Amino acid sequence: MRIAKELYKKHIMGEVSNSCTLYQEYAALTNEEIINFIDIAIADDSMQADEKIDIFLYLALFAYECGDKLPVKFYNYLLEQKVYYYSELYLRADENIAKNLIQCISDEAESLEINHILSCIAQIPCKTSLEFLQNNSTQSIPKWAEQLHILPIEYAKTGGWYPDGRGGIQQLFSNKVIAFQRCEKGQISDSSHLKPLEDVCEYCHQPLTLVFDGKDKLATCLYCACYETLFMKQIGDQVKWHLHNTPSDFFKKNFERFTNNDEEITQRFDYSIELSREHKKSTYTAHQFAEVPLTQIGGMPTGINEIDYPICPECEQLMKFVAQFDIGDVELYGDGIYYFFSCEKCGVHACNYDQS
Repeated sequence: MRIAKELYKKHIMGEVSNSCTLYQEYAALTNEEIINFIDIAIADDSMQADEKIDIFLYLALFAYECGDKLPVKFYNYLLEQKVYYYSELYLRADENIAKNLIQCISDEAESLEINHILSCIAQIPCKTSLEFLQNNSTQSIPKWAEQLHILPIEYAKTGGWYPDGRGGIQQLFSNKVIAFQRCEKGQISDSSHLKPLEDVCEYCHQPLTLVFDGKDKLATCLYCACYETLFMKQIGDQVKWHLHNTPSDFFKKNFERFTNNDEEITQRFDYSIELSREHKKSTYTAHQFAEVPLTQIGGMPTGINEIDYPICPECEQLMKFVAQFDIGDVELYGDGIYYFFSCEKCGVHACNYDQS
């Protein structure tokens, strides 16, 4: 009980000196401490439920010593208090909670509330979520869905999944995580990650950058990928510019502005990245406001806005998320994330970018 109380107070009061270690304290909570922590949070009448969101978020993302699912009283409390934001609070809920969330949707609900509830349902990939989102997208659209800008089934992507076309679910990310951490430039070898390639970007003619050097060699132009999705083709150990890449009209009109780069981009970096020995769960990076290192292979993408899952230019299937590179890990004042996607069937990789 003491450890749970101390961590609850530290988080509420912001007394953690290094915010990047806060998630590790949640990850270290035992099963009993997690239960105690939830009881303490629920019993705290000095704060409204929506004022405890950050605390609940850290539990949902990092506290795994109780198993893959958090205690049901955690989700029951959220539902009773009508807490639907952040949707990642429901990442580890079960199918019964999905059914309860569905019951919260009505024609009288405001569009913002419906948007939030659908995002919560999407965090629970199960038959109930699939059928609900799909049926309300392919049959007559209900009144509550008419307020939306996208079909309900498109919300599934916010939870990292999509219908597989055979009545099941395809997960759009890998649960296996390979974590990275910042390091000094001089501590890495020439064979490490973040190195320029001989091949160049057909837009700005700067060298492509090999960001992750593994089984999947993930490379892109770190300049031009900021403005539109770029595709690469992996042939053996070589990464080649994909012929599908065609600059958009917006890119063409601003071509000189976007391509006026006089140095290879990695020369600007203050740091580099190296492999970390830390073991991480796939949910650790699911939310942008949780203080945790974000550069990694695998796991859930960190949605700054909406994750733009590309369509493979060769087979026209939805590509899966495979890695992300946080520019803040290598630049002192960097802001934004590069997202990498892959079509294993075609050997095609894609990269796009987002920032707050």
